[in-house]
Amino acid sequence: MPLVNMKPLLRHAMDNHYAVAAFNLVDYNTTKAMVKAAEELGAPVICQTSSKTIQYYSHAEIVSWVRTCAENSPVPVVLHLDHCHDLAMIEQCAKSGWTSIMIDASEHPFEKNLELSLRVREIAERYNVGMEAELGQIMGVEDDMVVDEADSVLTDPEDAQRFCAALDLSAFACAVGTAHGYYRGEPVVDFDRIAAINSRTRTPMALHGGTGLSDDTFA
Repeated sequence: MPLVNMKPLLRHAMDNHYAVAAFNLVDYNTTKAMVKAAEELGAPVICQTSSKTIQYYSHAEIVSWVRTCAENSPVPVVLHLDHCHDLAMIEQCAKSGWTSIMIDASEHPFEKNLELSLRVREIAERYNVGMEAELGQIMGVEDDMVVDEADSVLTDPEDAQRFCAALDLSAFACAVGTAHGYYRGEPVVDFDRIAAINSRTRTPMALHGGTGLSDDTFA
């Protein structure tokens, strides 16, 4: 089937109490592998790209991989731009065929983060694609973004409510104790914070940093 917009997909997932996995592709073979795995499970899948992957290949090349895999598949497939702070790249992805885009302006104060995210909201609406934004700082390494554990800022539920109300997001990325990459110690996920944010925002939550978490944590 054609690539799908992330917003209705994740709204359906939230309403029906299931999660949709997202994986970063690095080439055509990994793209095929993640779609094949989704088919075996009968599940939708989000194929993510980092800014560095796009710079290494090209917009056209990556879109051709994912479209080819999706069009030959019975499961819903999203092509998502993950953690990007370059507005020009974000717009080029939306224009080139990505069905979801993410602005990560989480290193900025709340008002500046919101200002930049609203500019991306306009891009998402212009090209009719899904949108993700982040509030709080998730520890670990993602592309050229490095957040040490001491600098990690967990997301405040009240701020999350204001942020999501202004943006009408497809997915909301927040810091709740997870980390990009491997954990230095035992992961401590703040489930009470997750519940508070979910109750205030009613927006599908993107939980970044699944590596190293136990099956019980996911359940």
